[in-house]
Amino acid sequence: MLGFVGTPAVRADEPVAPRLWEGTIVGGDGRPASAEVVAYARPSGRGLDEGTAPLVEIARTNTDHAGHYLLRSPQTDDLRQSEDHDGWTNVMVAAFGEDGSFNLAFDSLAWVPDGGFHAAAADDHGASEHGYWVTTPAGRLATERGEVSALSADGAEDPDDVAQEHPPVMVLSGHGERAFSAQGSAPSPKRPADPNCMAILKSEDLGVINTKVGEVHLDRDWSGFFAYTTSRHSSFQVGVRPAGQAWSVGGSTSSLQNTQATSESSHDLPPQRLHTFAADLKYGRYFWRCYGRGAQWYDAESIQPYTWKGGLTPSEGGPEPRCNPDHTSSVLQDGVFKRAAKQSTTYESAISVAGFTGSVTTTIAQGVETHWHNKTDRARFLCGERQDIASHRPTRIRSLP
Repeated sequence: MLGFVGTPAVRADEPVAPRLWEGTIVGGDGRPASAEVVAYARPSGRGLDEGTAPLVEIARTNTDHAGHYLLRSPQTDDLRQSEDHDGWTNVMVAAFGEDGSFNLAFDSLAWVPDGGFHAAAADDHGASEHGYWVTTPAGRLATERGEVSALSADGAEDPDDVAQEHPPVMVLSGHGERAFSAQGSAPSPKRPADPNCMAILKSEDLGVINTKVGEVHLDRDWSGFFAYTTSRHSSFQVGVRPAGQAWSVGGSTSSLQNTQATSESSHDLPPQRLHTFAADLKYGRYFWRCYGRGAQWYDAESIQPYTWKGGLTPSEGGPEPRCNPDHTSSVLQDGVFKRAAKQSTTYESAISVAGFTGSVTTTIAQGVETHWHNKTDRARFLCGERQDIASHRPTRIRSLP
């Protein structure tokens, strides 16, 4: 017994499995909804091929009177087997409303054993009860560097950071419908007895979409540098569309097939420009089928990048970062400011594909760098759009004259 919401209380002497995913379910009217919530381990993007992506159930619970739910799980064999080669575990959550409504959400999680992060050994078998899950690249980087104090005492990341990775509130759709299907096909005769999602119906390759992963804003007499040699510390939003609905953000992924390359700018980018950098990512569209109780079945689509080809395309121009005067910091004459590990930037509308628009959050880490060089004989300032330039919160940065 794992002590899920909606189950009997756990005795004090019983171990409680680590928190996997937590959130709230509401209906289309915004009010708390009663729903059964199921989490699945799923293959990474590279494994999402038609007929070859079985979903393995790893946790199930019900919402409480406020629509809140809490899913718990240790690192089971099923979760470990779904990891990509960089240690991201892919999870899909389905919510089945009592009134026939439905929705999906996605995220990539990394397991941190008690005592700190380490790569799984070849002879590591069985479930691990002692540890916790992190969802943001910045949170994972903190654990890899031994900085678990950056996280709360129970191993959970900051709720505001987690909210950028998977939706804290899932809105159910399809209220009261007997069934809905994007393709109009009949349900499979081998339907499960309980609400459940089956293997993927089909997938489509959407081709290469250049996706913004970095920028350097340079006013006069500034120069700069940007390097992006790994995608494992970027978080790409995932689009979700239940049949008959519009696209919405349904979570994120940090799991891409190819994560390493050597792509960096000149070390002396010219001034008076906004330099932007886009990774050549391949995107896929995936069609899912889930079954509710009785005669209900649901089709839904998702869009996400699944591999990085390794290239980086530079360009100039675009909406420049704004400056919040409360978040200015000086850079010495002929000095250089380098963003440090765990500091990140969120680029809104960096993803635009097949009608879905989403954001990308890039975290500074080994292999991901951004520099500004003040090439004058006086101190000048950099300015954060939302936070201080050294903050661990995502913020764009503007250079000042």
